Amino acid sequence: MNISEKDKRTIRWASIGIIIYLLVFYGGLGIKKLKTRSADYQELSKKAAQLKVDLQNYETEMIRLQKLKRSFNFNPSSEFEETLVSEVSAAIQESAKRNRIKLKFINESGARPSSAIRASMRMEGEGAMTSVIRFLDGMGRLGFPLFVESVQIEGGGRRPGQLQFNLEALILDYNAFKASEDDNA
Repeated sequence: MNISEKDKRTIRWASIGIIIYLLVFYGGLGIKKLKTRSADYQELSKKAAQLKVDLQNYETEMIRLQKLKRSFNFNPSSEFEETLVSEVSAAIQESAKRNRIKLKFINESGARPSSAIRASMRMEGEGAMTSVIRFLDGMGRLGFPLFVESVQIEGGGRRPGQLQFNLEALILDYNAFKASEDDNA
């Protein structure tokens, strides 16, 4: 078969044209596909970075909560025994002794069974001003669900610089609060 030079040139130009057409058509599709893959990769990278930041935030929050748990000596996941009121009373008396507070009396009274308050306590005592302030400040760190309802402080006492105080506190039933939160959820 004999092909003339003119036909060879035409075939060359036709093949170059077809190659250029295929490169433009399929090259455009390939570039679009690469851009899509690149955008997907960028999106996944951003999500991974955000997840890393969220994880660091959760770790920071966990450390903060552990510090609070240690500083207040309170473990809400533990079940409280039936002797909670006596344990709270003993902890208050120990705190008063540590702070050189003389407790005149502690009166404990039970609460209604349907209430989220396990018991209420009323106490009267006296001591030096700094001792009374340290004692009152430490009430929240005794390790029990204790809520100070009211405090009345008066000057006076047996010696100068002494304060007398009346304190009313509520011992909360943590399990009742936990159950009521579950109902609201």
